[in-house]
Amino acid sequence: MMRSALTKLLSLGLVLALLMAMLLHVRDLVEDRKSYRAEAEESVVRGTAGPQSLVGPILLQQCTESWQERDEDGKPRKLQQSLATTISPARLQLDDARVTVTPLKLGLYPVNTFTLKTRVKAHFNADTLSPQSSRPGATLRCMPPVLALAIGDPRGIRRSDVQINQQALPVQSGTTLARHPQGIHAKLDSLVQPGGKFAAMDVEVDLELLGTSSLSIVPAADDTSVKLSGNWPHPGFGGSFLPAQREINDQGFQAQWNVSSLATSAFSDFNAGAQVCAPSDDSAHSATMAAAARVDEASEVAHKACLDAFQVRFVNPVDPYKLADRAGKYGLLFVALTFVAVGMFEVLRQLRVHPVQYLLVGSALAIFFLLLLSLSEHYPFALAYLAAASACVLLLGFYASHILHGWKRGVPFGAGIALLYGLLFLLLQLEENALLVGSIALFLVLALVMFATRRVNWYTLLDNTKPAYEGSGKVV
Repeated sequence: MMRSALTKLLSLGLVLALLMAMLLHVRDLVEDRKSYRAEAEESVVRGTAGPQSLVGPILLQQCTESWQERDEDGKPRKLQQSLATTISPARLQLDDARVTVTPLKLGLYPVNTFTLKTRVKAHFNADTLSPQSSRPGATLRCMPPVLALAIGDPRGIRRSDVQINQQALPVQSGTTLARHPQGIHAKLDSLVQPGGKFAAMDVEVDLELLGTSSLSIVPAADDTSVKLSGNWPHPGFGGSFLPAQREINDQGFQAQWNVSSLATSAFSDFNAGAQVCAPSDDSAHSATMAAAARVDEASEVAHKACLDAFQVRFVNPVDPYKLADRAGKYGLLFVALTFVAVGMFEVLRQLRVHPVQYLLVGSALAIFFLLLLSLSEHYPFALAYLAAASACVLLLGFYASHILHGWKRGVPFGAGIALLYGLLFLLLQLEENALLVGSIALFLVLALVMFATRRVNWYTLLDNTKPAYEGSGKVV
């Protein structure tokens, strides 16, 4: 009898190993489907435009500084150096930025594209527009400045009109910046006053921009104010600053940011070459920014790898692959709890269940996760979960009625499986409290097993001539 029990335990171990391989394969399928979705998104990006970002407008000016020095022999010599200056606005405003999200579907995979329509307003003070020589007696000659607006993906530009002090200027592609070449610029030759001076500037840029998935706006001014609204009811706010005010309803969202240059080093980081980093879908963007921040060891000054930005992701409220992956992590626990339930019937009712029957029951549990993955690609996740769970509960209830010799045992077994599926669905909805609820549920299951087997004499369980249930006087 002991040899028979050992053989069965080894067989159950092999069954668990096979089921674990099945569950791991299902999780690999989830990753494959994620990669296919990423390819679909990349295909849409190639045909339209990628995640968008705005930096500016800012002013760029090239100057040449000339001066004289005496060499070791006392002879005068003329020296000069080139200076590149970037000037940030005193105020930057997007008072009525509007985003219209249009979901596109490539095969099975939805991709959210959007169109931004906004008027970007910037004010430059006159005292910042008159460069000064850094050397006494030096001569400074400057080219007319250029107004630049850096854009994440210029393929998405549908319209861009620039006015400075109500004077329309021709717009050209590119920013003339080596580290941030993508965007638009306008030359300000016609605004130069006698003596190379400039009056204060009020800049207005009417912009219509197409993008995919996310929008980032960099606060590259002394004071930045952004009011953004959209028709998407599931915005994901991230970046370095959350909105000071926000309102989200079924019709869309409204958000407002107000940031001073005292709270951000965005403009200096922009000059140092930092880029706008796209938000991460798998974690909070603040964590992404923290992980991406680094120190440039080749420089004396530390700079961020990612620019501070206001960021909005236009996310789908339910990610079936993320939920299917989270559900798959509970697969082994599902199998173990089910095997415990079947084992309790064997112990308390002295039934015999063959390892092959354990394998079939476990296979049904593993196939549930495959059904969930495939159905959730075509139907809402809750409906897909209900269909997959119902099919498995009916199948397991029917099969258990035969291997446990009666409907009176099969129906409670099926009800227990249904309860497990209900618990799993609850855990998938409770992201922050899933660990708490799951640990309490496991404790209750353990307590139930211990209570039900409290009188079992495990030493004599394998001896059919002795009672296995103490205090009863008979074998149950």
